[in-house]
Amino acid sequence: MKQIEIKGNQLIVRVEPAKEWVRTVLIALLGSLILLALFILYLMIENKGIHLIYFLGLLILGLLGWHFIRMFLWNRNGKEILTIEGNKLKYIAYYGKFKDGVQEMNLTQEIKAVVNDHNHRPHKSILFEDVSESQTQQEGIASVIKLKYSKNEDFYKLEHDLNVWLMKFRD
Repeated sequence: MKQIEIKGNQLIVRVEPAKEWVRTVLIALLGSLILLALFILYLMIENKGIHLIYFLGLLILGLLGWHFIRMFLWNRNGKEILTIEGNKLKYIAYYGKFKDGVQEMNLTQEIKAVVNDHNHRPHKSILFEDVSESQTQQEGIASVIKLKYSKNEDFYKLEHDLNVWLMKFRD
């Protein structure tokens, strides 16, 4: 599986799937949350009374469950899709079952792709930023997916390829 793929006006950056034991732990935590929620529902029915604490407990368990579902789907088949449409660069985090994290920025001549090396650590990420000196700089779009290559030459080529991709679709 290629981690980075450029197709026309789309750039797709895929997550390396997490190890099986990590996904197993996430599923076990989600299962325990579901069992705990069922236990709270049982207490509500058994006590024949509805208390605010039951609803708070279910709300907290629901939010934690949603978080674990997102983490599981992201670590299984998450990807970031960057699309150039008109004069906009659009970012979407795709979890496999739903989309989230929608961002967009105006595509100008000053937008550059940079491979961020985080102080020369082995994991790097992609950042699209405005390198102009103007007062109206816009926020950049940063990838959260860690890229892993063995040679620094690959990063220079990747950065060059991404900037060539951006230049093709600029005004």
